Amino acid sequence: MRLPPDTSYRMYPGKLYDWESDFPLKLQNKKTKRNCEITVEFKLDDVEVDEFHEKIGSAINGALPIKICYMKDEFKISVAKPGTGGATLNKKTTRVAEFISRKIRFDYIPAIRTADTAEEIVKDLLYNELSLIEEDDRYKQALQTIEDLQAPVLRELSESITSTVSSFLPSVKEVEVVKSRSARSRYLRHSIKVNVDDGVKTDMTQKGDGVLSLLALALMRHASSASQRRKFSLVAIEEPESHLHPKAIRDLRDVIFNLTDKSQVAVSSHSPLLVRWEGRTSSVIVGSNKAIPAKKISEVRDCLGVLVSDNLTSVEFIVFCEGRSDGRILEMAIQEFGSESLRSRLTSRRMGIRELRGISKLRYQLSEADQNVLGFHVYADNDAAAKTAIESALKEKLLKHDEYTLCSCIGMKESEIEDMFLYDVYEDMISSKYGVDISKNKSASKGKWSERIKHSFETAGKIYTDEIREDVKKIVCDGVEARGIRQSLIEQKAVSLHELLENLERRLQAG
Repeated sequence: MRLPPDTSYRMYPGKLYDWESDFPLKLQNKKTKRNCEITVEFKLDDVEVDEFHEKIGSAINGALPIKICYMKDEFKISVAKPGTGGATLNKKTTRVAEFISRKIRFDYIPAIRTADTAEEIVKDLLYNELSLIEEDDRYKQALQTIEDLQAPVLRELSESITSTVSSFLPSVKEVEVVKSRSARSRYLRHSIKVNVDDGVKTDMTQKGDGVLSLLALALMRHASSASQRRKFSLVAIEEPESHLHPKAIRDLRDVIFNLTDKSQVAVSSHSPLLVRWEGRTSSVIVGSNKAIPAKKISEVRDCLGVLVSDNLTSVEFIVFCEGRSDGRILEMAIQEFGSESLRSRLTSRRMGIRELRGISKLRYQLSEADQNVLGFHVYADNDAAAKTAIESALKEKLLKHDEYTLCSCIGMKESEIEDMFLYDVYEDMISSKYGVDISKNKSASKGKWSERIKHSFETAGKIYTDEIREDVKKIVCDGVEARGIRQSLIEQKAVSLHELLENLERRLQAG
């Protein structure tokens, strides 16, 4: 349907925008005339700029801001460019609107997603796909066979109805019941049933609200991908968290973020789980009759009313490490080498360091954190046990590749955080307490630090238990704390520690 040549368009009641229900009620009784204005800026590439000039007859620099003004009974479209250029374009708003509409595909995914919603999407997909085979001779022959079989039934029904009707209305000579070939095609296209097997294969109408919601979202995205008639795709999703468990919301969040590779995605949500908080935030805060881009994730958090005390873990971001001594060293490293922002996060407890007390607990801890915090990072020993646990977490999608760092030391096959420090920081303290000279086993060829310490104890004829191991690790931390972490490090072995801090800075820079 072509738009009328003026810039004012009558709206159908109850369609798209209804002033009485959509415009803020508190403002509707104001004496001054208030409207709802939305400005959308389109960025045209060089080819589109040339095409725009050819079709519209106006030159632009690539930015095309369109303002839509919704009033009580109508709306207006204008080009929000200042000067004579804008005035000229506003005389061509119909052509400008048509140019834009040919270039974009808009897919709206509503908050209420039911079995009917999903079924309609499948019907549309089926309709488009089946239309491709209608030129096939076998399909035409099959339709002809159906038509031949139905013809006598329709003829007999027509004669019966004609006889009855003509007895009441003598002027009626004939009533003919027909079914066109196109109608048969449409019926075949739309007569469907969708079964979903999520452990039990049943009709999708029998599934729960969460499954139906995700199914409708997935189908809508598939329908958008299936149609490539438009160059640019804009996907608008309303409250995708509706009916979903927090874990499902996080899974959906990753899917939505991945959509941004091919489409521009706009999401309206009240869930903090759907905020892209890493790096520069792309959130817009809507409130007090204004829409303002958020500069920091803290602004989004305050808008949503998310408090640290609401969190079961009392932090927003967790750095996981294997043991208590690892946690102490990481805290010292952040205070010594971290930025002011990183130190502030740790001090204010917006970021916390949590000891796993064994790498075998990684899966459980990640599952728990996935429900309660915005993000996390794992810093684990560079050994077989940690690699196995991390590979398992990656496979189960509990962890991403940018969410872990192994404590690797150059020249060592396996290593842990104590391998980064000079022996003379703590060897006298161990010798004084346990009577063991650990300097005899400094060679990295004998394994990672804990294995070398164990060998030193056993060589000296001493008992070495888990409790003693933890106490020796505490002695290392005490020595590092006393001398200072900067003076205690073997720099060439501390590369992964600095890499960890850089990763944390990168991931938390929006806060």
